Amino acid sequence: MSDEQLATVARILRELRLPQTLLSLLLAHAEAVRADADRLGLVASRDQGSVLSRHTADSLLFALAREPEDGEQWADVGSGAGFPGLVLACCYPGTIFTLVEPQRRRAAFLELQRAGLGLENVELAIQRADDLPPGRFDVVVARALAEPALAMEAMRRLARPDGTILVAVGPRASVPPGIEEIDVSRAGVDSPGRIFMMTQTPGGA
Repeated sequence: MSDEQLATVARILRELRLPQTLLSLLLAHAEAVRADADRLGLVASRDQGSVLSRHTADSLLFALAREPEDGEQWADVGSGAGFPGLVLACCYPGTIFTLVEPQRRRAAFLELQRAGLGLENVELAIQRADDLPPGRFDVVVARALAEPALAMEAMRRLARPDGTILVAVGPRASVPPGIEEIDVSRAGVDSPGRIFMMTQTPGGA
């Protein structure tokens, strides 16, 4: 990982008022992702040299859109290598993060990372999001899912009646009706920095 990538992550940590000591945890996770990328299909081959700037830093952008709070329950749907859920769990130990990953080999990687990084605020759900009980989470997040509007609609059932859904989207994604777009793009982050947010209203449709 280059010094430039480390500097990018350090800048975002400062913006979030988080300690720079977290860099060691985030770097350890990024290195583990790079080492197992091919074997487990965690990230594309072209991304293996830029895990910090393309995936770790991009995961931290979720906290710029909606910072995790102590006592909250978050779900990361299709967690894969742990982006964004495991990254956020490293930074916000007072928040519980459930990593939803149906592929057992990737889930095993996440379990190893949870143990190796000493994360007591991480739970694993080795199942499809559709099989989870509804209405459990304060915030539901996802990266790299299918069509954003359909993804957000599917994620709604997991959130509490007043919960929030956050989805990172590509540069050409259209903003669906009733969805707020948040621009969290930052220099050095290899990401469009676009997050769609849906905040549910108790008793709403």
